[in-house]
Amino acid sequence: MFWMIAAIASTVGLFRHRVSFPDTEPKASKSFTTIVPARNEEENLKKLLSTLPSDQEVIVVDDNSNDETATVSDEFGATVIQAPELPDGKILGLS
Repeated sequence: MFWMIAAIASTVGLFRHRVSFPDTEPKASKSFTTIVPARNEEENLKKLLSTLPSDQEVIVVDDNSNDETATVSDEFGATVIQAPELPDGKILGLS
């Protein structure tokens, strides 16, 4: 009988204990970077870049385009990186 009363008392004591968490300020929205590989994608980039939030970082990797891919990307505020030319006889990922 003693053990039953002790078990009930300890259970009640455990449930009465209140856990407190420190007040925290709401975290700012997560920021991320979008990287867009592009080759001769002038028209598609106009559509894509107009849909992305203006406060988001966008990097366009221009893979030696023959059109105005870099110019369009720059007009939308994206950072443009020119990809280096591949050596003759090399295909990306293959020797």
